Amino acid sequence: MADKTYSWFEPDLEHLINTATGRRLIYVSSAYSGDTKRNTHLAKAYARFVHDCGYVPIVPHLLFPQFLDEETEREAGIEAALSLLELCDEYWAFGNLTEGMVTEFKASLAMGIPNVPFTVTHLTEDGTEYLGITPSRKCDQERFTALTCERKARRALRQANAAFKGGEAK
Repeated sequence: MADKTYSWFEPDLEHLINTATGRRLIYVSSAYSGDTKRNTHLAKAYARFVHDCGYVPIVPHLLFPQFLDEETEREAGIEAALSLLELCDEYWAFGNLTEGMVTEFKASLAMGIPNVPFTVTHLTEDGTEYLGITPSRKCDQERFTALTCERKARRALRQANAAFKGGEAK
């Protein structure tokens, strides 16, 4: 078989598909309501954390607020988010559970989707905010150490902290 050559507008789809196949989908759950600007920034950091661990982050509260109004269409957003949750391999919760997160958590249990809770710490030094993410359960801590995603996750956290220091989401 002759080697195929691809032009700039014809990507190597076989390579892209093979790379994407088998990557686990992780549902990212974190607070959105309240300080939506800050919470959106944090959700981006959590998504980066998941990505750097080698998974595909599914973050509904980064998607649906783009076209749904939080005040008047919240239920529609939650329903759409639960449709995405059904497709995911795991449910990861970052920080304290909010009302919306409790709904997602209960749905993940009902769907039989494994959940991984994370403790999130925010430390302020000289007016600068720092973000720390740690698996809450010992079994998850061992798993993440075994996956050796810690180094990649620390890089994601450094990037998030640099964004906090600059005062702007990147």
